[in-house]
Amino acid sequence: MSKFWELLERSIIMQGLITVVPLLVACALWAQGKAVPETLLHVLWAAIAFWMGSKAQYTIDNKVRKG
Repeated sequence: MSKFWELLERSIIMQGLITVVPLLVACALWAQGKAVPETLLHVLWAAIAFWMGSKAQYTIDNKVRKG
């Protein structure tokens, strides 16, 4: 359980949820054959870009700390 709180503290869980929710909504719309609003696609791409950028920065920070 302490790992959960550590991840929550670093916002990894929240970043993941913020990325996954628009993705699931878009997939549900696509699966139903409905048009996905352009705004939702913009939100989805922004969330994915932010999530990937934060993962890259986390990796860089860890490498710098380790030397």
